[in-house]
Formats: sequence, C-alpha cells, structure tokens
Amino acid sequence: MRRDIVQRPIRHLQTLDHPEFFGITRLKLKPGQKGTKALVAKYGDDLVCVRYRYVDATNTRIKTVELIVEKKTLSASSKANADNALVPVKSDLQRQH
Repeated sequence: MRRDIVQRPIRHLQTLDHPEFFGITRLKLKPGQKGTKALVAKYGDDLVCVRYRYVDATNTRIKTVELIVEKKTLSASSKANADNALVPVKSDLQRQH
C-alpha cells in the first residue's frame, strides 16, 4: 500500500442505491391500474410502470415512474447476437491429457 494515500472510511452516501434514502418498493403497478391513470394520461404508451417506495426513516412515500425514452429498430446482425445466443468461439488453448 502506498504511504501517501490516507485510508478513510467510506461515508454512507445518499444515492438511489441505498434503501435508507430512496426507500423500499412495496407496490409496482402496470399502466392502467388504479393509481396510474393520471400518469397514463400524461405519458401515454411511454409509461412502463409506476412504483411506490416507502422510506421508513423519514416516514415518506415516493412515487416513481419508468418511461421509455428511445425505441430503435435493430438490424438483423444485432438480433443474431443476443445476450443468450450461442456463438462460435475460436481458442488457441491446447488440450492437455
């Protein structure tokens, strides 16, 4: 370890990844369900879901939305190489028996 670097404890940052800050999701609704109608009117087909998060530490409820911001038509080559597609792999490793 370098001596010129001082190790300090990492502070608990209030980010979206920490449930203490952004809450625990207790309810996830699809567009059109009760509690989403005004958001469907506002965002239309771009609305994916509505989440209700609860932060116990501050006794608050947070309503979040998931939206589609871009749609692209994929080329045939990108469809062929999907994440779960099997593709040939060439290896230079020799088998040892």
